[in-house]
Amino acid sequence: MPRLTHVILAILLAGMFTSAGGAVVRTKKPQPTSRPAIPRAALLAVLDVERQSQAYYRAVLDKHRPLHPFGAVYRVELRHEQVLVDELKQHAVTVPAAGDKARNVTVPEGKAEALAQAVELEKRTIAAYDEAIRRTPAGDLRQALERLRDESLQHQKWFENPESCPAGGGRGGGGARRGGAA
Repeated sequence: MPRLTHVILAILLAGMFTSAGGAVVRTKKPQPTSRPAIPRAALLAVLDVERQSQAYYRAVLDKHRPLHPFGAVYRVELRHEQVLVDELKQHAVTVPAAGDKARNVTVPEGKAEALAQAVELEKRTIAAYDEAIRRTPAGDLRQALERLRDESLQHQKWFENPESCPAGGGRGGGGARRGGAA
């Protein structure tokens, strides 16, 4: 009889530990050690088109200065590039060197044509952001991409109607209309 008692007691104790979470060792889900995967190719494509836009806007300014709103948008494009570079570095993505995209830039003779080409560049930029946003999980990176995309949409509107762009890109003072572009 004592042997049966020991067996029953052992079964009861084992049941208590497993159901009550007592001394039974539980395995935990491994915690992620890094950030969620990001769409590297899509982000690098956005960086590339931002750099292409910068090169074009710089070349337009060199040829047609002052031409509103190129100076204001050029300064914002430099900030866009820096935000993208910082995000890529935070996600341990090797950032390609900027290179000299200005070598391959052709600037139209007419200012109206230069503005029309800028509209097309901003459309390409917005499409690149849309693709990156679509592939990026919710979070800080996606919010940053959405903000940059919205700014690019604003740039497109400014190139379509330069008078809608505030002098200096909304910062006041030193605007492209007064010759302070770039």
